[in-house]
Amino acid sequence: MRQGIELVDEDISSFEPKRAVKFFRDLIWASASNAGIQTDTHVNLNIYTPDGGIDAEVEDEFEVEVTEADETDLIPKGRTGYQIKTGSKPSKSDCENELMNSDDEIKSYVKDVVSSGGNYVYVTFSQLTSEEREERMSAIENQLSEEGYDDCDVYLFATSQLVKFANQFPGLVFKYTSIEGGGIDIETWSERRPIRVPETYVETDERRAMVEKIRSLLTKTGEFEDIDDCPVCRVRGTSGLGKTRLVYEAVNHEQFSKRVIYGAADEFEGSELATTLEMDDSREAIIILDNCSREQHRAFINRYGSYNRLALISISTDRSRVSADLPLTIDRLSKDELKDILNAAYSELPGHTVDRFATIADGYPEMALLLAERYTTDDTEESVVEVSDSTIFDRLLVGNEQDAPDLRDVKRILTPFAFFDRINWENNSNEKEWVIKAFDLDSDYSENTISEIVQYEKDRDVLKGEELLSLGTIPLATYLMKSALERNSSILDSIFHESCPSRLKWTFAERIPYANTLDIVQNWSVDRLYTTEWFGRYGFQADIGPIFRGLAEVSPDEALDTLEMFIGTKEREELEKIESRRTILESLRRIAVWEEHFFGAARLLQKLAEAENDDQYVNNSTGLFADLFSPHPGPYAPTEVAPMDRYPILEDLLSSHDPDKHRVGLEAAEQVLSIRGSRGGGIPHRQGAKPAPDLWSPDTNEERIEYFEEVWKLIKRNLDKFREGNFENAVNILTSNSRRLAESEDLTPTIQSTLRELLDHQDIDANKIISATSAIVHYDADGFPEELQKSWQEFEDELTNRDFHTKLKRYIAGHNLVDRSEEREEVTERRIASLAEEVVENPDRISDELDWLHEASSQNAVDFGRELAKRDHDRELIDVFLTGLQEVETNAACCMFGSYLNSITDTCEDAPKNVFDRLKDDRHLIHFFPFLVRRADPSDEAAEMILDSIRNGDIPIRKINQIEPIARGGDLSEDTFLEIGSYLLDENTAKASSILVNLACDFYRRDDAPRVENNMIVPALTHPDLVEGESEVAIGGHWYEWEQLAEITISQDISNGFDIAEQIIDSLGQTGGVVRSRDNLDVVLRPLFEQEPQKAWELVAEGFDDNSSRARLEAWLAGTRVNSGESAILSVPESTLWSWVDDDPEERAPQLARCLPSMSHSGWWNLTRELLIRHGDTDDVFEELSAIERGGMFGNDLFRSRRDELKQLRRASSNPTVRRWLTQEIRAIEKFL
Repeated sequence: MRQGIELVDEDISSFEPKRAVKFFRDLIWASASNAGIQTDTHVNLNIYTPDGGIDAEVEDEFEVEVTEADETDLIPKGRTGYQIKTGSKPSKSDCENELMNSDDEIKSYVKDVVSSGGNYVYVTFSQLTSEEREERMSAIENQLSEEGYDDCDVYLFATSQLVKFANQFPGLVFKYTSIEGGGIDIETWSERRPIRVPETYVETDERRAMVEKIRSLLTKTGEFEDIDDCPVCRVRGTSGLGKTRLVYEAVNHEQFSKRVIYGAADEFEGSELATTLEMDDSREAIIILDNCSREQHRAFINRYGSYNRLALISISTDRSRVSADLPLTIDRLSKDELKDILNAAYSELPGHTVDRFATIADGYPEMALLLAERYTTDDTEESVVEVSDSTIFDRLLVGNEQDAPDLRDVKRILTPFAFFDRINWENNSNEKEWVIKAFDLDSDYSENTISEIVQYEKDRDVLKGEELLSLGTIPLATYLMKSALERNSSILDSIFHESCPSRLKWTFAERIPYANTLDIVQNWSVDRLYTTEWFGRYGFQADIGPIFRGLAEVSPDEALDTLEMFIGTKEREELEKIESRRTILESLRRIAVWEEHFFGAARLLQKLAEAENDDQYVNNSTGLFADLFSPHPGPYAPTEVAPMDRYPILEDLLSSHDPDKHRVGLEAAEQVLSIRGSRGGGIPHRQGAKPAPDLWSPDTNEERIEYFEEVWKLIKRNLDKFREGNFENAVNILTSNSRRLAESEDLTPTIQSTLRELLDHQDIDANKIISATSAIVHYDADGFPEELQKSWQEFEDELTNRDFHTKLKRYIAGHNLVDRSEEREEVTERRIASLAEEVVENPDRISDELDWLHEASSQNAVDFGRELAKRDHDRELIDVFLTGLQEVETNAACCMFGSYLNSITDTCEDAPKNVFDRLKDDRHLIHFFPFLVRRADPSDEAAEMILDSIRNGDIPIRKINQIEPIARGGDLSEDTFLEIGSYLLDENTAKASSILVNLACDFYRRDDAPRVENNMIVPALTHPDLVEGESEVAIGGHWYEWEQLAEITISQDISNGFDIAEQIIDSLGQTGGVVRSRDNLDVVLRPLFEQEPQKAWELVAEGFDDNSSRARLEAWLAGTRVNSGESAILSVPESTLWSWVDDDPEERAPQLARCLPSMSHSGWWNLTRELLIRHGDTDDVFEELSAIERGGMFGNDLFRSRRDELKQLRRASSNPTVRRWLTQEIRAIEKFL
């Protein structure tokens, strides 16, 4: 007869074979886990399958000698084999026969166990008396003895022994009986929804670590090995975060699962099971109690805490701290982690829908799964942000604490946070005051009650932020909005009223679209759109623009009508003056998603784009308009409208005679042919609570091919209509996008036909066409089908070899990156050599090409010059080249001619000198003299010739820059360099000093360079007009050379650094010069602070006396300037700093505060904390210190990381001033989240 919570013989004696094996497997695992003993267990799933005589084997894995078996004797010491039998009561001969095979020999597996001195256990699921049991054990022992195995221990377990063993583990009792009350076993628990959904458990790194810690606690290993009594774990976190599932995953292992009892704390507390576990010393269990308040947790510890046979895991939404060996807090998951869960559970969901649900679920996996479940099972629902089980919101808002606030009060007070993306909740905030009055909270609640409930929800992490509070869980916000509007819809008018703070209207605009499926909101939206005077002459009235954008997602039809009345009637000149376009553009972008509104929205965007001529609007209207024509399908399509239905708009634009229409149309065409993704922030097809639009997706790829082909032909057909910039843009669109489209066999004939025509066009550079074709063949064709690859190779040969001009363009013009492969380089070399042969045979052939050949700066042009020199033995080409130079601009590259002269220098010494004379004697050609003389013979002699020409006034002083390559190549002697340097220094001008700096940098940065000539270089670096004055000099834009030379000079003699630094610091307040053009403080001051920090500090501190230089020095010391590196103030001895401050604390303490680094610098905190402790009572110090860089732009993840770090510092700080400052900084960061 059953007495309480226990198994009886009758519960198991009728088991079928598989159920008997399952029961015995559970029993072995439950016993094996006892006291942490690990086992190697094998149990056949079908006991009738021949297995050598053993149905289960357990071998204890002990690293030390075990002197005692477990208390039940179910698993004796050493290796054990089990024979499991069901059915009728076995006779003695049945037991004997189980040992032998058909050849009357002991079965192989039995022999393996008993020969090693192991244990043989016969298990029968029948009832045996004590005498019957003893008789059968003796029969087995005798049989083994006859076979020569006397050392084997024999056991026999019948139902009475098995139920005795099993009754130690209440989890098994509940599993194998129909007893109810107080708890359930793990198998029954696994059928509950929180465990069953999602089917696949997706682990994060953090949660995986938590699971391992729970298992370590239960086995009392690792950091928990010293626990003697009941191990206790407390798992806390807001409802819906997966706490229960995490605990299940931790104990769902055979090492633990058979001992698990799971139940609600309220049901377990007064149950017979709770009493049995307390009173019966033979019972073992892992007790898992859900919804366990802190009071219940303490009571259970008092009740079970001294029993080492038990383990306790309590789960609660109460985040209060209580006693536990292992306290765990479950936090929200990241968006990516939620996406992993959704993808695993609902693989059929579109990617953009997964992303949407992962975003609005706000870190709650249960919320994300409920959204996905409703979306996939209910096609009739209009809103995708609602869930079918609203009790999740109740559990989210209020925990199971005994002192938790009333749910109705919580909902009332949290309702305003549902209507606004965020609210400034600081004391005396006008937003806070307005919200309390507008939502009539002050009539029902005291200020203290409101504050307590708001704080309660902050503690639960439902409200996020310190003072700028946000209810980011969109389904909850939508639920609260809906409930509030059903009670009183007038709140919408209150928000629209002019008394509502402007920033609240902005945040309302972000939130109202999530109520766009509610009839109340839709009706109000239509009324407001038609009755409000939204616009002034040049844009939105006052601060209501953002609300318009929100309403455009509620009522797109009416919003489009309103925009049409404002934009549609205006002329282009008026449209140019429209201010704050962003709201209008974003509204139109969202409206254009819908098929019925696309053409109206596109027409208005087109008008705005055509009026966009000012730089301030670049990539604004035009970019968003162009985005409407993106060829991307599915979730990345910009609209429901098919591309060829959008095409007529492009046709009208490009077929017109209006340059502005051409500009806009070409931008859109580029969007099509380049296959670019959408631009701008946000994704327009996520329109609040509405299901995603049915964005265009092609049935076949032919639809996209047709679109590409028609847009391509449209550009080509209208090419000659385009003027100047539009013409060049059109050509670039065709040539640059030919590579993207060439892989299509359908498009290739069209592309090749166009490129042929463009090659013949008199206004198009042939090299552009040839290079585009070569790029296709070189970079892409290897991946083409064989016939397509052959077609492009033949086409390249056709274009290239059409005539002498095209061959020159192909192999000489441009950089021809496609020729860099080894195989094509050989071909190019041969082609260049062949072209050189043609030119030398008939020099007149090159005359008409020199206008661009002298301009060419490619390596191929250099190679061509060298090949020409090899073959032009009579130097006939010199006259041809010089004649050609007369027709080109003075800034022509002359790479071909320079290479030619360089190659003939060694073989014909007189010819270059004769050329140089001719160059110097001609007013136009003298401009090319410095480059050509240097290119022909980069030596001291060339440098002297250039210097002489400058001294004679034949060429300007800036032409000394042609000597720089000679210096870089190591071909300039020190004597010649010093001669040039002395000349430049004597000139005593900023221009000459800047030229000297550049030349000296090239000369001294070589590895084999001599030591710096200090008397020349320091004056050059610090020339007054260069570092102080409002100089117009720009050292060729090479401020980098100034820094490099300064670095070299200082590294050779630190005293040079102090000389340079003094001049730099004195000039910080000037409006011109090197210091204003580039922040080079770090280059000069860093080595001084590294080598002589005290002396460097004294130098810099003197600079504080000049208000104009103070800010830059402070910023550099703090490490907040561009190129500042690590904060230099940290290298100054603290004693030096405090001594300096103490001389004038009122003035200097705030100044030191401005010199301290933000928390992005390592080592920032010690000095900051000490300053707060010493001088934090000074208001200026308190305000000047900042934990984050002012004006810094960071992502939310970094802001959260900074906030958490500051909170940790606050917890560790006891000084009230330090804590007050940290709180201030935390609040400042919260405003960015």
